[in-house]
Amino acid sequence: MSNRGKNQINFLDWFKGLENWNKLAVAIFGLTCVATVWLLGTVASLNMLPFIYLAVIILLVALFLFGVFKALFITGFDKKKKPKKKAKYAVIIRLVGLVLALSLVLVDAVGISMISQLQDAIGDMTISSGEDEATYEVIGVYVRADDKADELKDVSAYDLGISYAYSKENMEKAVGMMEKSFSKEFAWDEYDTVVESVDALLAGDEDAILMSTSYIAVIAGVEGYEDIETKVKLVYEFQVEDENATVLNLATKPEDMTKESFIVYVSGNDTNYSLTNQRSDVNILVVVNPVTKQVLMINTPRDYYIQLTGSQKADGEWDKLTHCGIYGIECSMATLGDLYDQDVHYYTQVSFVGFKRLIDAMGGITVYSDASFFAAESGTQIKKGDNYLNGEEALGFVRERHNLPDGDNARGRHQMAVIKAIINKAASGTILTKYGAILDSMGSCFGTNLTADEASDLVKMQLADMASWNIKSFSVMGEGYGEKNYTYSYPGRKVYVLPQNADYVDHAKHLIDKVFDGETITDEDLVVPTE
Repeated sequence: MSNRGKNQINFLDWFKGLENWNKLAVAIFGLTCVATVWLLGTVASLNMLPFIYLAVIILLVALFLFGVFKALFITGFDKKKKPKKKAKYAVIIRLVGLVLALSLVLVDAVGISMISQLQDAIGDMTISSGEDEATYEVIGVYVRADDKADELKDVSAYDLGISYAYSKENMEKAVGMMEKSFSKEFAWDEYDTVVESVDALLAGDEDAILMSTSYIAVIAGVEGYEDIETKVKLVYEFQVEDENATVLNLATKPEDMTKESFIVYVSGNDTNYSLTNQRSDVNILVVVNPVTKQVLMINTPRDYYIQLTGSQKADGEWDKLTHCGIYGIECSMATLGDLYDQDVHYYTQVSFVGFKRLIDAMGGITVYSDASFFAAESGTQIKKGDNYLNGEEALGFVRERHNLPDGDNARGRHQMAVIKAIINKAASGTILTKYGAILDSMGSCFGTNLTADEASDLVKMQLADMASWNIKSFSVMGEGYGEKNYTYSYPGRKVYVLPQNADYVDHAKHLIDKVFDGETITDEDLVVPTE
């Protein structure tokens, strides 16, 4: 008999030996049960699946494990009729059971890893219950764009300018951090305003200046300084905890956001990556009634001339809405809440890079446009009707205003159209297979004050009923075409602002009340009544 034949017989004989096989089967089945229970526990701890979903999964897994058990511990090696044939069948069944068991262990391991990734991502984006988030201001060391300095050590012998007018306490902290890094004190030339320090830098009177990074965007919005970001260069950043940024007297969150109406402030952060205090180019309130499945989005123009609330630095001062963001997102929430006589409970904040990444990770979105136009930033021709857009195209869609007759008003409508498209795609469940890419796309580019439990409750609610939502949007208009006026963030010079239109603000309040009262918003409701 050949060696091959002997090996086959020995292999079959080994499988016939119940004592040998049972030791292996017990070990494999035990490992499978442990890994499976671990996975089910991880799924349960995620707290996103409705009970019925979890119960069905547990039942199916239990049946699968029972089948694996029967396969692994099948007998069939008794001395009955055709024992060899039965033995071969038993070996095959046992091998199938072994493959199924090991496959389940592999699935368990991958599942545990993926859910752990999801939990980590949710933890990074959300806050812990009762946690107060620290607010930071980023203070930058700036030089002229053509300067040879590329890092902090290069400015050690430079003439340095500073203005304490904008944020004295934080600037003093940054000075201390800079002097500590060099182990020496610097001679600082002080200026009455930040703009004067910038002018001194550009004129060559100073080699470098210390200035809040958020203020660059403020200066860029002023006539004559539109190209400031091309004339200066940031060589270093100091992140300073802003202990006195805001008065945290925000609204009390609903006890159960799956049963009570709530308002979310959506902020589009005017940065490429970080979510530090910066101007907000997107200022949308999303009013949600989870019982009636009604969503109302209200866009407020970025240049709306508004009285700031919630900031110890600027409380009661008049400024553009977009500038609220540089005093903390709580300032924007409180200011909009005061404008519409409502409590704003939550916020979601996303940077422009995060926005693009999210859209791409979702596989693109379909957005409706009420007009054809060319989006210059992305080089995309938008057609009237539905447009399938990737991240870059979607960002160009929401940022375009110059090629549209109603400028900022159209931009606000487009922002809400994109949010609606994202909600619809998320609610449909078609993005579940892309959740890993979606989580990776967010990173430090997305933030919210939702707790992990609140986020889980919303997901669980949607999975439980898979209901469609009635999503409507309303854009608040300004008075006329705008004017120039003084703002807190840019003292000493008048800048463009958009005065409030009382009729539109009052109608927005009326629509919010309808949502909270459980009424369905129709297209006719969105029309502002005329006298």
